[in-house]
Amino acid sequence: MYIVFITSYEEYAAESYRIEAYQYILKQDLEFRLPGVAEQLIEKLQKQKKEFCIIKDGTEQVKLLYKDILYLYKSKGAKYVNYVTTQGVVRERTSLENALKMLNNKQFLLVERGYAVNIKQICRVSGDTIYLEKGYEVPVSKARLAEVKREINLYWRNS
Repeated sequence: MYIVFITSYEEYAAESYRIEAYQYILKQDLEFRLPGVAEQLIEKLQKQKKEFCIIKDGTEQVKLLYKDILYLYKSKGAKYVNYVTTQGVVRERTSLENALKMLNNKQFLLVERGYAVNIKQICRVSGDTIYLEKGYEVPVSKARLAEVKREINLYWRNS
C-alpha cells in the first residue's frame, strides 16, 4: 500500500514521514502534482508485478519474488534446480537453462556451469568466489570469471 498525504497545512509534512507516506502534496498544488505522482505509482506497481515467478515444487506452487532469490543451482546429474531464497530452498524439476529463461530477468547471472546468482544480492567478490547476503558463497568458473566480474562492476556502477 502506498500513501499519498494530502493536506492544506504545511506543518503536517513531518507527520507524512512518520507514517512513511509515498508523497506529500499540499492541496494548493494538488491539480499539478497529483497526476505526476499517480503516474509514478502506476509505473512502480507495474514494475513490481513483473518481479516474481511461480515455481512448481512438487504439488505446490510457490511465488518467489526476484529480490528474495539469492542464487540457483543444479547439481550435476540432478533433475531439480534449487532456488536458494531468503526464506529457504525451493526446488523445481527443470534445467538451469529453463529456469533462467523463465526468470527472464537480467539480474540473474550465470557464474558456473550449475550456478546462477542474483546480482542484487552480491556483497563482494574475492578470487573465484562470490559472497552473497546471509553469508552464502558461490564459486565462479575460471572460464567465466572475467565476464562475471565485469558484469558485477557494471551493475554496481549503475546502481
